[in-house]
This record gives sequence, structure tokens and C-alpha cells, in this order.
Amino acid sequence: MSAITKPSTVSFPHSTLNLNNARERNQILQFMQASSEIKRVMQSVKKLSLTALSAIAGFGPRSIIQLQKTLKKHAINWNQFWASKARLYAELNLPEILIEGIKNFKKEYTIYSYTEMLQLREIRPIDVGEAEYPPLLAQSELPPPILFAKGSNFDWQAPAVVAVVGTRNMTTYGRLVTEKLVSELTNLGVIIVSGFMYGVDLTAHQACVKLDGKTVGVLGYGFDYCYPNYLKPTLAELQAKGMLFLSPFAPHLAPKKGLFPARNRVVAAMADAVLVTEAGQKSGSHITAGFAADEGRLVCAVPGPITNPYSEGTKALLNQGACLVSSGMEVLAELGACFTQTHSQQQQSSQLSLGVFPAKIFEVLRAGPATVEELARQLVVEYRAVQPELTKLELSGKVTKEANRWQLTGFVR
Repeated sequence: MSAITKPSTVSFPHSTLNLNNARERNQILQFMQASSEIKRVMQSVKKLSLTALSAIAGFGPRSIIQLQKTLKKHAINWNQFWASKARLYAELNLPEILIEGIKNFKKEYTIYSYTEMLQLREIRPIDVGEAEYPPLLAQSELPPPILFAKGSNFDWQAPAVVAVVGTRNMTTYGRLVTEKLVSELTNLGVIIVSGFMYGVDLTAHQACVKLDGKTVGVLGYGFDYCYPNYLKPTLAELQAKGMLFLSPFAPHLAPKKGLFPARNRVVAAMADAVLVTEAGQKSGSHITAGFAADEGRLVCAVPGPITNPYSEGTKALLNQGACLVSSGMEVLAELGACFTQTHSQQQQSSQLSLGVFPAKIFEVLRAGPATVEELARQLVVEYRAVQPELTKLELSGKVTKEANRWQLTGFVR
């Protein structure tokens, strides 16, 4: 990694600038270039810091957001934070487990050497503000500040993103319906997301790759591991064929029971719809479907034979209001996917409107705290367009959330 250096300061003469003067024009240009470089360096250090924090035991999305608010309040930048001793961390009222985690991390790495280690292993961190970060996940209630990625750079342009999940103990029927629906969705240009576990997950990934489609595997552990271990050659094979693998966990985190629900939350939040093709009564797919409902995502299920115990889960979901589907087109019909407007046009339209969002959000919040729904209504935009902007503003310390209502901090007036 190239060294990051702070640009030299450029000062202006005290007299009024004459833009016709070549020397003064050059001074302005140097100042603008220096300002741009400072901003780039600050953003880079922030990403390096978020990547490091994501590798420290005890830090999660909430605690990282809280730490950023605390540093903003005390006017401490990231370089100062990492250069500090444990005494400052205690003065900032960080829990002891986080202080110990930071101390242990600093014994082995700097924020620069940690990212260099990731690069050597072809693991790249992606933060919420980057184009490769799943856009729907960025719009969710609490997106991971950093995702660790392996595989090809990914383009999220597609008619829809569908998470296909289900039982690990897949029957012949389950394989047939999973391959059928995934093949149909892939041919329609849909991105397929799943959890890269044997059974329905792996069948969905393989069916998509077979048709040269775009599929993403979300791991419930770090990249130092593969669970179960016998899937390691399959992971390498699918990655070589263009599949993207993401993990909300740092590479050193081993697979354990408590991590998989967090993985399921990410799978649900990054998709427009969750499709359950076959599941038993106690399948983990119910957890994913529950997270999808919490995020306002569509939940679809495929009916199965009444004699099949692995159809009890999909039956239960249908009884709870999941949409009954038997084809890929039916999934898109339920989503109301529109093929007359390209995803590219939608994205351009979204970017145009999001460009003026911060100022409009500030204008609304100056009148008082508001929920996401109230903001969307007053700004005359969709709910899903507001949430990612609020997340970015919260990370920058400009807004805060209390009891589901957003309000300005002291840094915006």
C-alpha cells in the first residue's frame, strides 16, 4: 500500500485576489488540490479505521456508530484515536472489552498494516459509501460498516436481487424446484443471493453460475475458514467462475452458532425478496424470512408435498402471509418489477434525487424530530430512498436517532 502523506498547506496573500493574475490563479488551484487531497486522505483513514474496528472483538455496527459520535463530540480524529493510550479510551467511557480489544489489535497491527495484510490475501474491505456495497443493505436499519469481499468486482445493476434460502437437508423435490426457479430468475437477469451452505443455498448458487448469472454468497464466518471444510474446493471453483463472496466478519472469526443469525440478517437485508424453496419446521430459513419482514422485504415460499417434512416450513410461512410462487416470473410479479425502465435509468434517477437529500433532510429536521416515514412523506420520495442518507449522516455525526425519530445534532445548524 502506498504511504499516505498529508499535503502541504497553501496560504493566500492578504490582499484581494486578482483572478487575472497567473500567480494568484495558481495559488487558488493549489489550494483546491490540497483541499481535495486532505478530504481523500481523511476518507481513506476513516475506511482503514472502520476496517480495523470490524476486526476487534466487541465492536459491531452499533458500537462503531457510537464511537464515531463520541469522537466527533470530543473533536478527536481517527489518527489521534489510534495514537492514543488506553487512558483516553477509558476517559471516553469505552467498555473494558473494547479497550482490551483495541490494545490487543495495536500489539499486532496498525490500521495500515492490517489492510495491507488483507490485500495480500486478496480480501478487500467495502464500506457503506462505496458502489460495490449492496445498495439495499446500505438502506437497511443497521448495515455493517464494513463488508469483507473476495471475488470479482460486482455490479449491482439488475431488475431485482432475490435471496434463495432453505433447508440443508434438501430432498429431490427441493433440488428440482430450487434449480427451476433460480434458472428462471437468472434468465430474467436477477441477482441471486444465498448463504453458501450445503443444501438449497449451494444448489441456488450453482444453478445461477451454470447460466453465467450473478450470484453472491454471504458467509457466516471469516475468510480464514470454510464451513463445512469440504466445501472449500467448491468455494474456490465458484469464485474462479465469477461468484462474489461477502462476509460481515473479519477473516479470523471462526464459524460458530451465534454468527449465522447475523449472516441471515445480511442476506435478508441485501435482497428485494427472500424466496424459501424448501424448509423444515425449525429451519434457519424462518430466521431469514423474519429479518426480511422486519426490513419490509417480500417473502415468497414454494408449496411442497404434504408428505414431505421439509415442506412444513414453507407451509408455515404461507400460512403467515408469504406469497405462494411456483416460477421466477411470479416472484418478479409479486415484486412489481418493471422491465420498461432499465435499472441503469432507475439508478441515475435515484442519484440525481439523492444529491440534494442532505440539505432537504436538514430543512425538515430543523422543524423538529421526524421518523423515516415522516421524512419520506414530506420529501415526496420513497421510504427506501431516505434510509441510506440517514445512515450516512449518522455516521458523519450530523443526525442522531432516538426512539425511532431522527434529529439534528449540534454539528448542523
